Amino acid sequence: MTLKFAVIGCGEIAKKAHLPILTSMGEVEVVSVVDVNEEKAKNTAKKFRIKKYYTAVESALKDDEVNVIVVATPTPTHAKIAVEAANAGKHVVVEKPLAMSSKEGFMVRDAVKSNNIKLTVVQNYRYFPSVRKAKEILNRGLIGHVTNFYCIAHNPWPNQWTRGTWLYHELGVLLDFAPHPVDLVTWMFKNIPRRAVSYTHL
Repeated sequence: MTLKFAVIGCGEIAKKAHLPILTSMGEVEVVSVVDVNEEKAKNTAKKFRIKKYYTAVESALKDDEVNVIVVATPTPTHAKIAVEAANAGKHVVVEKPLAMSSKEGFMVRDAVKSNNIKLTVVQNYRYFPSVRKAKEILNRGLIGHVTNFYCIAHNPWPNQWTRGTWLYHELGVLLDFAPHPVDLVTWMFKNIPRRAVSYTHL
């Protein structure tokens, strides 16, 4: 079966990551893009030679041709769109983080289970060569028993890759970056962390 995608959100993460990759893969087809800004949706569809564009998520969800939804919108909208997509019977790819809270996360989980669809959250750090090497070293037991995992992020601020303002709310930076190290710990050590502490220096 050919996977047919609708990409929700035509911001930088969609245009620089999702769409270039998806449109270069022979086994999938991007059927449509969606953005509340019609001009942006139209221009993105034209740039990537996609036949349909919409300004409402509902339009993509009602499209019988689409069987996978990519949620590439600002974080506060992730959970709502993921639940709507699951309820529409579409499989879901969500940009990290999945949700703004554990309550929202459980709502997504319940929608996915009740509709028997598949969901994945983008955690691309797992594929970095340095990370895969670290996992190999850990699996071989070369550094003993690890009790702490310390991560430092050095990013330009204000952020240079998007003009969106969602990053600047109270938990914006934490929600944008923290999912990566937390995911890496659970993936590399096969354990759920007992405690996570974050420090932001402005």
